[in-house]
Amino acid sequence: MTEPTTLAESRQRRIESAIRARVRIALDHEHHDEFCERADFAVDVEAERRVTLRGQVCDAESIRKAERIARSQVGVSDVQTQLQVLAPSAGARPDETRSDGPSTRAARDVVDALSTIGPEASDDELSSALAESLAVFIGPTAETEEPWFSDPVVRTDDWQVDIDVDDERLRVSGSVPDDGTLDAIQGWASLVARSSRRIEAVDSRDLRSAPDAG
Repeated sequence: MTEPTTLAESRQRRIESAIRARVRIALDHEHHDEFCERADFAVDVEAERRVTLRGQVCDAESIRKAERIARSQVGVSDVQTQLQVLAPSAGARPDETRSDGPSTRAARDVVDALSTIGPEASDDELSSALAESLAVFIGPTAETEEPWFSDPVVRTDDWQVDIDVDDERLRVSGSVPDDGTLDAIQGWASLVARSSRRIEAVDSRDLRSAPDAG
């Protein structure tokens, strides 16, 4: 991971990661049932907090809806859309909303991480897979570490959190520098709980927002 050269760059990267995660959570979780099952979103955050939406939706109204949702998120200054309308599939209704299962890109990142291990995998193996999932969810500023003496860690230049699975409970602990990052990680944990039969509960009581987390 490239080290930022100034504190301003570090802060900007942290803000961009939080905005990216916040928009993805809004599209993939909070407004999950407002898009068709085949909808697929990717979110980029560029200079001056401009958000670009890419991917595919089922109709033109969904493009306008996705832009409106993204624009309403805290910290977003502008939204550009490069979303494309999917060709109708055989037997599909244009207004078909998505099923209960997650289907968009952020949720698929979670599902893909979980699918790398079988139901017989240990809690430690599941913890590692979920740490990788969180790093992908946060974006290119995040990376994982697995100290031999402790739980897997997801870190950026500004914060780190520990991921631990024990007896069907996901525990997320650590300090992050702002409420936006806190909300993003808690949103990811909610996606995990929806996506995995191995996770029955999420404990984030030891995850806190602290200005000096970095």
